[in-house]
Amino acid sequence: MRFVGLLGRYRVAIAVLSSAFMLAAPGFAQDAPLLDSEGFSQTERAAFEQLTPEQLQQFADGVPAAEIITQKGDTLEALLGRTVADEDKLAFVNLQPCRIADTRTAVDGILDVGVIRMLDVRGETTDYSDQGGVATGCGVPGLEGSGSQQQNTAKAVAINFKIVTPEGQGYLRAGAVAQPFPGSVMVNYSQTSTVPASNNLLILPMCSTVGSSPCAAGDIRVVVGQARTHLVLDVVGYFVEGPAGPAGPAGPAGPQGPAGATGPQGPRGFTGPAGPGGPQGPTGNTGPAGPAGNPGAAGPTGPQGPQGSQGVQGPQGPAGPAGPAVNTYAICASNISNCTPGTCGNGTFLGGTNSPCSVTSDAGPCTVTGFGGRCCLCRPN
Repeated sequence: MRFVGLLGRYRVAIAVLSSAFMLAAPGFAQDAPLLDSEGFSQTERAAFEQLTPEQLQQFADGVPAAEIITQKGDTLEALLGRTVADEDKLAFVNLQPCRIADTRTAVDGILDVGVIRMLDVRGETTDYSDQGGVATGCGVPGLEGSGSQQQNTAKAVAINFKIVTPEGQGYLRAGAVAQPFPGSVMVNYSQTSTVPASNNLLILPMCSTVGSSPCAAGDIRVVVGQARTHLVLDVVGYFVEGPAGPAGPAGPAGPQGPAGATGPQGPRGFTGPAGPGGPQGPTGNTGPAGPAGNPGAAGPTGPQGPQGSQGVQGPQGPAGPAGPAVNTYAICASNISNCTPGTCGNGTFLGGTNSPCSVTSDAGPCTVTGFGGRCCLCRPN
């Protein structure tokens, strides 16, 4: 079964690592794999024939390669690792899809027919703004080595290619900078359709130049034929030297799904034996009071109680009737030295005596007991 025929419109084109690339990279096999007419090695063709269109779509959408199970029970991570690592000693590293180029916003604009466009890929924080990509980098590692022995850490990259608003029927080729383009066409396009990015997952070799400032012109290059078009590139992974590391720990469990619908009620079971009696419940609230009974007969008179304390003094009673007329009144004081008419005030002075003395008048008696003072008798006028 042919590879392109199997995948249909979900065609994945693999830009194989050229013989020159394999010989230049330390630790690579010296015998390059044989390529067929479409540019695929026998191992690559056999490996990718295990993938379904749905699995290719998952990989293009950023699903980790370790979570995609192929038709033969392998994970896509293991499949890619063997596909390249067995021949080229490379290990695959998955990335979330990240835009490195978009000619609609790039400085150089649309791809012209026959004009090669160099593109940067390496650098975890590379600014791809001039190419129309993100400004914060996509996580592809930069150079390794030092001095005149520097080279790209990533030996190949997995990239989604998307053709946008082509001006006619044409084709696209892609490859590494400083290496020949592969003989096969990577993507065909026409003016009446835009090819979704998931249909063109390409694995491209990176520039393999070794030096003090290698691959200064770029890491990969693209060229279109017959008709101009815009192009969008999203990197989804890369390959590095060395075997793949052990599988990472399992991720956290996902959230619990919603509860299913309640099933139908089952048949009624047999009645079980009566259970033991429960404990006594708490005392209830007091009920309302009953109606009042009839009054009983009067009891005998009790003994007389003790006398109570004296009550408070009552208010003053009204004035009594006027007494008999007063014909005389007395003035007695120890500070009166002599009885005179002035002593009686408005009355008439009748007489007086030295103390000790006592005088009786109609108004009542008065007395001075010590020596010094007077007792005076007066008559009202």
